[in-house]
Amino acid sequence: METVVPLCTPFTDDGLSVSEVRLARLVRWYRTKQQTRFFVLGECGEFSAVSPSERKSVVENVAREASGAEFIVNVTALSTSTAVDLAQHAARHGAAAVVTMPPFYPKLDDEETTSFIHAIASYAKQPVIVCDPRRSLTEAVKARLAEIPRLVVAVNRQGSLDDFVAGNWTSSTDVAVLPDRTVRGLTEFLTFSPKAKTVKAALDAQGLDCGTPRPPQKRLQGEPLTTLKHLLEPPLNTRLPA
Repeated sequence: METVVPLCTPFTDDGLSVSEVRLARLVRWYRTKQQTRFFVLGECGEFSAVSPSERKSVVENVAREASGAEFIVNVTALSTSTAVDLAQHAARHGAAAVVTMPPFYPKLDDEETTSFIHAIASYAKQPVIVCDPRRSLTEAVKARLAEIPRLVVAVNRQGSLDDFVAGNWTSSTDVAVLPDRTVRGLTEFLTFSPKAKTVKAALDAQGLDCGTPRPPQKRLQGEPLTTLKHLLEPPLNTRLPA
């Protein structure tokens, strides 16, 4: 099964608005790399820095540009009503599934966490992937979630929302960086580097302008950027002669 690409969310140069032009260019670029499954507004997508209305706009643009491709949408929010609204919107625009994780503030008890996820599953009318990158789900909650139809609890890797296995869905930040080849050491680097700014820096190094991360984040700089560019260098046998 083809791996899912976690999409970054491109912003304008000042970081104040989502750039529809850059987003369209990004999706088209991945399509030229034969990628046909996308994860929208995950960790790479800076979902926590994007307003609900912007999140809906991103979904609508991806749905339009990714015609013929599958996409899943992260609907995690701090309130049940917002998450349900985002899930219903994603379903209306053709999302194959929605993704959520337990709200990261405030700390919820088991009953509250289960209620939050159950509401999304009830109203979305789509398969639900529950991620747990912070390992906050108790065994009791997992047992109750197992009773909900069309819901699967993902296995997250590297403590990342964007790196998971859930049924037929496997999402990988490595593929977002290099959709057409693998590189030794890239997974380890991504484990300890901020996802959004790292993916954007990697794409920029490949000639694809995705803009700056949304402030207060800044572009990847210094030694981390140097290390990333070194990892991205083509293998010796693929370099063109001087």
